[in-house]
Amino acid sequence: MSTFFMFLLILICVVLSLFNYKKMSLIAGSILVLSYLVIGDGFFPAYLLHNLQSPYNQFTPIKWKKTNTIILLGGGTSKDPRSNKIKPSILAFSRIAETAIIYQQCKKAKVSCYILISGGDPLHHGKSEATTYQESLLSLGVDSKDIQLETQSKNTYQNAKFSSTLLKKQFSEQLLLVSSALALKRALLYFSFFNLYPKPIPSDFITIPISKFPLGYNFAMNDFAIHENIGIFRFYIYNFLGWNKK
Repeated sequence: MSTFFMFLLILICVVLSLFNYKKMSLIAGSILVLSYLVIGDGFFPAYLLHNLQSPYNQFTPIKWKKTNTIILLGGGTSKDPRSNKIKPSILAFSRIAETAIIYQQCKKAKVSCYILISGGDPLHHGKSEATTYQESLLSLGVDSKDIQLETQSKNTYQNAKFSSTLLKKQFSEQLLLVSSALALKRALLYFSFFNLYPKPIPSDFITIPISKFPLGYNFAMNDFAIHENIGIFRFYIYNFLGWNKK
């Protein structure tokens, strides 16, 4: 996304120069250089990520209820080129680990605790995120009887939609939503549309290095942050147009 924006500015500069619009070309070129520095040096992505992640910076202990459900949101899968085995993506491991940790804490509190893994197969690997993550959770000591799968969703909105159907069939006093801090704001917004208000549990945070020289990493993180903000903006637009369906 950031790369496309830069490419577009370069194209505009070239076109303006060809048609001899020197002042306009200079302005576009200045915007290009400024954008490259502000994003690459980390200032803009740091600002975007702060707005997305800061609500979850403070640690608050979980007060367990008699019945608890941990909702684990899918974060993609990857295919091992050596064995073609489907595994959780690099973005999913922290979510799986955090889910296993709080599940064990719940068990120690001697209360009822279930895990709902939500995630289909949007990458068409032939195996759902939910099924893939289940294997990892079982290896981390989670009881298979405490795991429920939602394997149809292709995106976060569908995570909320399809999970809400399952959650309303099985009453739980407390819902906990595990996802990356980056994605929690959007996920909570989607779940609230279906009248579900889980406690957010951030599994990881993204830190942006402020650098003297532009870094490719900062461009990549900037794209992640923009993706989240577009998803939030799109939700409100769809809501206004009546396109969000319960």
